Amino acid sequence: MAEQPLSDQTQTALNHYNEPKVQQHYKALTAYGHTRLEAALVKLNKEKSPENDGLQARVSSRTKAFESLCENVKLKAGKRSFRKWSSIRDTYQDLAGVRLTLYMPGEKSRRKAEELIKDIWPEARTSRPYTKTKETKVDESSNKGPEVGDRIPDDKHQDSESYDYNLTHAGYKAVHYEIKKDLNKECGYGYEAGDRFEIQVVSALLHGWQEAQHDVQYKTIAYGEPSIAEQRILDAINGILLSGDLLLEQFYQMFYSRVYQRFNEVDDLARFLRDSDISQHDDLFPAQCQTHLLGLLRKHDKNFPMAARECIKQLGIPNKTSLGPLSADLVSETWIGFVSLAQRLETSCSVGPDYDAYDNPFEQGIAITTTVLLLTDLSHKNDFPDRILRDMGSRTQEVDVMNSLVQILGDQWVFWKSNSYLGDLHKLEARVSPAWDWFTSKAKNTASFAGLGFRLVIRDVVPAVRLAVAVERAPQLHADLIAHVKWRELAARMNSDV
Repeated sequence: MAEQPLSDQTQTALNHYNEPKVQQHYKALTAYGHTRLEAALVKLNKEKSPENDGLQARVSSRTKAFESLCENVKLKAGKRSFRKWSSIRDTYQDLAGVRLTLYMPGEKSRRKAEELIKDIWPEARTSRPYTKTKETKVDESSNKGPEVGDRIPDDKHQDSESYDYNLTHAGYKAVHYEIKKDLNKECGYGYEAGDRFEIQVVSALLHGWQEAQHDVQYKTIAYGEPSIAEQRILDAINGILLSGDLLLEQFYQMFYSRVYQRFNEVDDLARFLRDSDISQHDDLFPAQCQTHLLGLLRKHDKNFPMAARECIKQLGIPNKTSLGPLSADLVSETWIGFVSLAQRLETSCSVGPDYDAYDNPFEQGIAITTTVLLLTDLSHKNDFPDRILRDMGSRTQEVDVMNSLVQILGDQWVFWKSNSYLGDLHKLEARVSPAWDWFTSKAKNTASFAGLGFRLVIRDVVPAVRLAVAVERAPQLHADLIAHVKWRELAARMNSDV
């Protein structure tokens, strides 16, 4: 395409764009668009979760150079003459241009990019076609245009002027958004009537191809018409990069599923513990504790590989240097990992136990029973009575709490009969209250063995015990507690005699 001379009116209108104040204005408009979009992208990616995989992208921008605008206008000089600067401004909407380059392309990423843009500028509209290719000329002799990828006719040499190369691949996939209606004086960059800028959304691979193709295919004033060989090479590279986009999209879906797929079952968690880089330390979370571990991770919204690995690593893996203070003396080796992780997560949690759901002695009794059974499982050598006595306060409180626990463990059936209980409710509350109040006070301190166990029960990390299990296990605990109470009473009398 030959260069066309510009009329004096057009050149005068163009020169307005080269004035320092105008250049400064468009640079400020470009910076405004860039800054707002980049801030929104950073915020989106900070909120990554299994439900939000963010957007793998980069924001860049440029203000159109005066020389580039002159070249664009010269290409159209034979078709249109511009008398005013406003006509040029309204024709070339990319004087201020922002680009959102997608590293992981695909329809999902493009939809997310559109949502990101329209969250900032609701009136943004698509202003250019999604796919840009060179149009195929019609063969007038047959009134039919050649199909994409057709074989070259034998009577037309590939390098002859009569041959037009037909693209085999789709070309440059991009979406262009015009931002105009959302701009006003409140935007802060120095708004002027008629302002607009363009956001281009494109894949990273195809962006590189487009830069080369743009110079060769469209800037013909400087370089001349591209040869058939050049067009064929660009077309072939385009096909390779389109395949690359598809592979990147599939790769990211596979990666995201592996890193962010939630553990819905214990088997999912067990597989992660076995296959991840912490598998050499799988003794830290043996099978016995994995059900409770899944409940703990789920409660803290960490029941997916990336979050689970991060918080487990904080325990000092591989040297296990950061296990909690409870673990060394109180906790069974089987449960050291679980208790240490629970203590760390519960300590940093801003949400405390919700006691409102336990507003009657029946629910309170079941919660206490569940806690006692849990602490028994966690305790070193199952010596729960000794461990819980360490947390007691005064001798009077110790007697009241232990008697309350003895009564609760001595009659498990009563707590599962809330709908048919015929006894004195006030007496039942009096039996349960000392133990409930004591556990509630201890739950404020996650360094307390009994308090941590109680928090895990109240916060539903550990599910409430079933009646059949309580009836089976409570009698032995009841007997152990009675034995300890009697032993403590005997020891107290002996000390008083001395």
